[in-house]
Amino acid sequence: MVRAPTKTCPNLFRLLNDAEHSLLSAFFQSRSFGRLDWLENYQFEPDDDEGLASAASMLHQENKDRLGPLEAEASRIVTLTSDRGQFVLEGLARTKLEPERCRTLMNQRDQLARSLWAYT
Repeated sequence: MVRAPTKTCPNLFRLLNDAEHSLLSAFFQSRSFGRLDWLENYQFEPDDDEGLASAASMLHQENKDRLGPLEAEASRIVTLTSDRGQFVLEGLARTKLEPERCRTLMNQRDQLARSLWAYT
């Protein structure tokens, strides 16, 4: 039976389809996933165009239990894309980040990019 990635891991699916290559690469290489040895097969460099296709293939090749930690973190990132999440993120950025880093965050292309940038 073929799995539907949009139902199995909807948040991870959204990141794989909508996020910038560089931010997605940083997501997969974050310390949160340091113990997931199997993930090394799907990590890629930001300028590697084929890496994204390889990473997307994990949704079909890996089981839901294995993808659980990735989906949980992707869910946190996607939650911050809501209007309320963006309001909180902007408030934290203005009060906690240095002005240059705050500008970098606010200049990301969309809400998903801002949320993913803050995560990485």
